Amino acid sequence: MMKKIISLILLIIFVIGYVKNSYGAGIRSVLNTLEKGDIDLAKRLARELTSDERLKLEIILYLMENRNKKAKQLLRRLKGKRRNLFNVLYLEKNRYAVAVSKSRQKLYIVEFFRGYPIIKKKFSITTGEKPGDKWELGDKKTPNGVYFPLYFKTGLPKVYGSGAFPLNYPNALDKYFFGKTGGGIWIHSSDRKVYISKYSSKGCVISTEPDFQRIKKFINIKNTPVVITEDTEFIDDGLFKKYQSELLNFYKNWIYSLKEFLRTDSLRFYFLYSPKFVFEFG
Repeated sequence: MMKKIISLILLIIFVIGYVKNSYGAGIRSVLNTLEKGDIDLAKRLARELTSDERLKLEIILYLMENRNKKAKQLLRRLKGKRRNLFNVLYLEKNRYAVAVSKSRQKLYIVEFFRGYPIIKKKFSITTGEKPGDKWELGDKKTPNGVYFPLYFKTGLPKVYGSGAFPLNYPNALDKYFFGKTGGGIWIHSSDRKVYISKYSSKGCVISTEPDFQRIKKFINIKNTPVVITEDTEFIDDGLFKKYQSELLNFYKNWIYSLKEFLRTDSLRFYFLYSPKFVFEFG
């Protein structure tokens, strides 16, 4: 029992030390504002933090709540992030993707034109009232990740407008790698026709009814990727081609290894997968 207590104390010291040593000016501003008791300003400053800073702030808050297991889980994620990897999306001709930026409170319709992703349309939306990535049921946060609309749902109360697209949150990565819980994350309309308050949902992505009717035209069930991020990053064409080339090279290597695996039962194929890789049937 004493060994467990000592281990827990060391973990708390380690977590606090790691986060403190990597404080940014943004996090200090949020904490200083909280000390002054200005909750509204602290919330606004928190939403302006980078993705890493938000993760560090979540670790601090979990520690303050004595939820050390959750703090340790987030710390592993923060330390394990690889700076040279980006979300890369390739779309076939006449296919679209939905990209949601939580910090900008924008939804973008993306398509490929002459080999490059471009923004075809953009709409104002609202996301979860609490900042950060969704981790558990009822936390009022919008998840970060890539999801797909499962079906179109109608016959809902008036507040949902003309309908909703339930997303497949939590997906396999959420459940088996990050251990996330909860559900009921939708892209849906509202009973508002002109304006909808920012950061006012319980985790869903919500638009006004007129905008939803426009968004709906670009969504195909189980086929349109919905990419939800803290923020949208814009890069130049040279950097985009570099990342695209790296992804295509990996894909070619995967195809080659798959053929070798089927022909010779080579183990090389398995090394292209994470030890935590999970495939869902059905």
